Amino acid sequence: MAMSAFACGASQMKSKQLDSLQALVTKHIQDPALASLDGGDFARTSVERGLQRWEQAHLVAALDVLNAYQRDRRARAGGIHVLSVQRSFRDDARTKLCELLKRWLRANAGCSNLSEEEVRSMCGLCRDVLNHPQLFPARNPRSFLCTIAEVYDHLRWQLREVLERDRSCADLAQRLVSLSRNLISD
Repeated sequence: MAMSAFACGASQMKSKQLDSLQALVTKHIQDPALASLDGGDFARTSVERGLQRWEQAHLVAALDVLNAYQRDRRARAGGIHVLSVQRSFRDDARTKLCELLKRWLRANAGCSNLSEEEVRSMCGLCRDVLNHPQLFPARNPRSFLCTIAEVYDHLRWQLREVLERDRSCADLAQRLVSLSRNLISD
């Protein structure tokens, strides 16, 4: 009887996690390939980096954090580690968010012209997930929310670099306009 109540509660929590996470993803993600967490699109993938070359070091660092979390993640039932980890973490909200982030990070790590809006959207998604700690209670030493916080930090560093690059480009453009005006007036 107690086991069925536990299973029912766990099922409700899983549903609540997925629904809440889908609402957050819909709020922040514009890319239709990443916007829906339904189906098997976000099944667990390799915990290898999967990149040969990259331009954005902070995105690669965030990818490494997610891979380490998934590699170290262990299932627990009643305080006892469950051996069948692969089966346990297929369609849960944590896995889906990790896979969404990994897909985006892999796609953008090699991009030399990363847009501020995309990085800002991913930062916002991570921040909003961190604002819902009751949805993702910690069960392991390397918790999901600590991992997302670390990814969020790397994304904020990446955003800072993107903004600095944009500011440098704007300063160069302003200088070019100024020099052009001086050349024309001479």
